[in-house]
Amino acid sequence: MDDIKAKIAALTKQLTALSSSVSANVPKNAPRAKEANYLSFPRYSGSGDKLT
Repeated sequence: MDDIKAKIAALTKQLTALSSSVSANVPKNAPRAKEANYLSFPRYSGSGDKLT
């Protein structure tokens, strides 16, 4: 059981590091709409994109 907890803790650390490095790569002065476009998938956005 302890080894599973250790693995989960290690993965959580990796995820935290990954997400902080990703957010560090997003320009702080990026317009929100543009940022949202990077993060959204056209097929879910309902904006009439060709991807369905």
